[in-house]
Amino acid sequence: MPGNSSIWTFASTELLRWRGKLNGCQTKLTARQRAELAWPHANGEYTVAELMEVFSIGRAPVYRVLDRAAASTRESP
Repeated sequence: MPGNSSIWTFASTELLRWRGKLNGCQTKLTARQRAELAWPHANGEYTVAELMEVFSIGRAPVYRVLDRAAASTRESP
């Protein structure tokens, strides 16, 4: 059955996701580190480049954490 391999791959992926076994990569930063990253930037103490160096992560994860922190402050009353 040459055409069925993609169906089985999709089905097995969905089964693993349903069981909670397929979550992608683990985050490099803990919840505490994410909070420590967002606070100094919000106060203007550190730039994104400095946060990249301090936490040994790239630019995209820094912006991702900052965006999520900003979204959570907008949602809370």
